[in-house]
Amino acid sequence: MTVELSAGADGQRHVSVTLDAGGTPISAGDWVLYCNGNPVQYVHENVGGRIQPDGSFLGTRWRTVAVEVPGSDEPETRETVSSEPTPEDVAGLMRMVRELLSRAGR
Repeated sequence: MTVELSAGADGQRHVSVTLDAGGTPISAGDWVLYCNGNPVQYVHENVGGRIQPDGSFLGTRWRTVAVEVPGSDEPETRETVSSEPTPEDVAGLMRMVRELLSRAGR
């Protein structure tokens, strides 16, 4: 299940949840893309990983910065940083998972 939760001047957010055959969430991801500046700069932030049977979360937080290159179809990556998700990251992701599941009637 994937849903776009917001789009606009502040960026675009997509949340993805993978369910097992019984409908239990087993993985989740939150992707946010911001575009600004001249040249266009892209900042892509995401948290993704596996939801453990005990409800804990094992995943990674990523932040990538890229710049639009004239004459190229793809932006040039300037920086990619990975880190452990904070407790706030995980709590926010789990709130979005619950919201997505409630929208789907689960």
